[in-house]
Amino acid sequence: MNQPSFTPTQARLNDALTQLFTDSECWGGYFRMEATPGEVRYDARGHHQSGKDIVVYPFTLPQQALLQTLLRQYADETPGGIGFLTIQVDLRRPLFAYHSTTVAEEAQGAAAEAAARAQHNQQHRKHLRQTLSPAPYGPALAAQVAEALAQGHWFNYGHPAYCGMGFDLVDGRFRYGRVWEGGLEPERVFVDKNDFTAWLAQQSDLSLALLESEDPLLWHNQTVTRARLLELVGKATTL
Repeated sequence: MNQPSFTPTQARLNDALTQLFTDSECWGGYFRMEATPGEVRYDARGHHQSGKDIVVYPFTLPQQALLQTLLRQYADETPGGIGFLTIQVDLRRPLFAYHSTTVAEEAQGAAAEAAARAQHNQQHRKHLRQTLSPAPYGPALAAQVAEALAQGHWFNYGHPAYCGMGFDLVDGRFRYGRVWEGGLEPERVFVDKNDFTAWLAQQSDLSLALLESEDPLLWHNQTVTRARLLELVGKATTL
């Protein structure tokens, strides 16, 4: 395969990228750059000899100067400005393939991606609303949950980062809220046991699935469910 002709700047950059990937023990990969106000962002991934893809670095000052020169050349030739410049590298052939996108193309791509994501989220929320149970937990289960909490049991997960929604009992007050790494951040505090059980008895897997949230990551993600409540009650009754 015949290589296209390169500008002097591209030829020097090809040599620099050859050295960069060779020093990283990679036979190829890609180098991507984006011109933003005040800086140029770089992202390089290499196909390592081990079969894994790795981050390739560092970018020396001479390499950065070459990249900035190249970006300016592309920007001058691109109406509306350049979005990204990507260089695909294959040292086995060798091959250096330059591909640029305009700011308008990047904006169109981002808009299309956002629209697709919004449609997916809408369908996902609709599916959850159709499949999650709307049946209230009822007063019997609510009273059992309150008793389990009164015995010192916590209703939460305790893994790193976000742990969903939970209950606890602190200073005589039942609390409901988000849990982070085992610690509950109350969003609702109940004045007494009767207040808590009356509220919980009316709730369901559907009502507590956080589907009203604008963040799809919260929907039915470690939320309160009948199965979790029964698990809590089961632990309390077996001790």
